[in-house]
Amino acid sequence: MTISVRGNVFPFELIRERRRSWRISLGRDAIRMRLPLRSSEDLSGDPRTWAAEWLEKQYDRKPQLFERYLRRAPVSGTVYQTIFGSIVLQLHDGKQHVARGAISPDGVLNAAIPPNWSEQEKAEYLPKLVSKVMAGSLRKAFVRRVEILNSQHYQFDYRRISLKYNHSNWGSCSAKKNLNFSTRLFLVPLEVADYVMIHELAHLKILNHSQEFWRLVESACPEYKRHVRWLREEGAHMDF
Repeated sequence: MTISVRGNVFPFELIRERRRSWRISLGRDAIRMRLPLRSSEDLSGDPRTWAAEWLEKQYDRKPQLFERYLRRAPVSGTVYQTIFGSIVLQLHDGKQHVARGAISPDGVLNAAIPPNWSEQEKAEYLPKLVSKVMAGSLRKAFVRRVEILNSQHYQFDYRRISLKYNHSNWGSCSAKKNLNFSTRLFLVPLEVADYVMIHELAHLKILNHSQEFWRLVESACPEYKRHVRWLREEGAHMDF
């Protein structure tokens, strides 16, 4: 389904499940409206009208949150400014049904894609390919950056560092001391990426977001609040 918000048409999913109230969320691929299995006298009105009014308020406050639903396919010549230098995307018609890519020594990401891909398929799958290729190529430098920051500020022990194409968060730290980061961090300013690395390193000692945790973050990154604000305001634009 689709829903119109301020003249824009966005993907919309209506889900019925065991619950007592209406709920709406901005998912990665679609806006999701969750409804009770059965109608209730406590919930009067039309849920789609309620959803449209709620979404209009959100759109007026933060239109950038909706840009994820207007994704366009990357094109040849797209320049990605990463924390480790510029990478230029060059698309080529491939002979196989699977897209492949690699980054050359001069910073060109050559991607061979199936010639029969539609624009919708390009928009869906190309960002994932670019993320995967960059993760493989930039992983060593990224891990080294985490090691440097940890050595400078904390000297904590951790087990493994993973890079994934993630929109739900910028990073996480597991109870088993595994560090996970979104590949979208390649695209943010270096000082912001450093903050996220420091944030997750601090979780190696304190797994919650208590005042003690934020003091630990601040000891290594005094301007962390500015970086948090940047991610909230500009983070949605950082994508492949």
